[in-house]
Amino acid sequence: MRIVIIGAGIAGLVFGIRMRRRGHQVTIHERAEGIPLHGNAFMVHGEGLEMLRSLGDTNLLPGQMIDRFIMMRPNGEVIRQLDMDPWQCVKRSDLIRFLVPLFGEDNIHFGSPLSHFNYEEGKAVSAVFEDGRVEPGDIFVGADGRLSKVRETIFGETSFSDVEVNEILGLVRDPALISEAPSVFHKYQDGERGLSFGFIPYSSDELIWYIQYDVRLWPTPFETKDDIKQASFGLLQAFPDSVKAVIEKTDFETAYLWKTRDFNPLPRFHESNRVLIGDAAHLALPFTSAGTTNAIYDAQALADCLESHPDLDSAFTHYYQQRIEAVSEHLHWGRQLKHSFLHPQGQSLDALQTPLISKLTGKAESVR
Repeated sequence: MRIVIIGAGIAGLVFGIRMRRRGHQVTIHERAEGIPLHGNAFMVHGEGLEMLRSLGDTNLLPGQMIDRFIMMRPNGEVIRQLDMDPWQCVKRSDLIRFLVPLFGEDNIHFGSPLSHFNYEEGKAVSAVFEDGRVEPGDIFVGADGRLSKVRETIFGETSFSDVEVNEILGLVRDPALISEAPSVFHKYQDGERGLSFGFIPYSSDELIWYIQYDVRLWPTPFETKDDIKQASFGLLQAFPDSVKAVIEKTDFETAYLWKTRDFNPLPRFHESNRVLIGDAAHLALPFTSAGTTNAIYDAQALADCLESHPDLDSAFTHYYQQRIEAVSEHLHWGRQLKHSFLHPQGQSLDALQTPLISKLTGKAESVR
């Protein structure tokens, strides 16, 4: 089969690697001018790690194993500690660099945003890209993220949820801090407002930090990197000096603002021979830390369904049936976590939920 993938992110690359190894002709078109390295780092669940390890040399798989979670108040009071099944914190650019050679960079067309599809009898026969390239195919896979153009061709304009929580992310080089707790996810949670700060090592000398906050706490729009810096210090005034020290070491040219939102579950993930994977198919809020692993699962499930079912409609239907329950659970749980985050007053310590899912293939439950 000729398979055209739109989007060279993690979902598109993992699916492309799987299908090329099964003998199919696969090309990827990516709207960015080069390997898409935007984004900082994320947590990958152990189940997703096993799938990544099956793709290539496990010694080259980037990231730092995380096996403990500590939640504190801004005054330093520890309110929860727990051991976790290993997760791995991975820098997005490093994981992309791991995957691209396994797929073959020569088969990726960069600077090639999707324009539209050509159809015959309701079926897409080729994808037309803004660089003028026309790519014929038997299957067209939308792996083009939360602003998916492929999803738009199937369902029209997406109705996203309102942005109620923003997230600021930054990177810091601090080997001394990491050496004190090299596999620990630290989180400070305000007990009166929707405000938290967390940091996670993703190598022996670098960590990612984030601030999640109720947008009403800092309504001023950001226009420059200096605005992000000012907001970071302003939001964390009541947090300990150790937190402020991390912020002070940040190069804010690499920091960015993430406006968190989601959309309701789709009634299907395909139309004829066009199909969606990853954030293009389902988008949950970041509280669950499930997005990357779900993208990897989508790629594996779709590849398996295409091999085990005789026709595309059956394969795509079974793929949807396999994935929709879990991703819908994660979406709704993310919304529950957001509500708890925005309304922390009066919550007992027992009611606080840990923002990590214990098992990605089943019901959305937090790590206990």
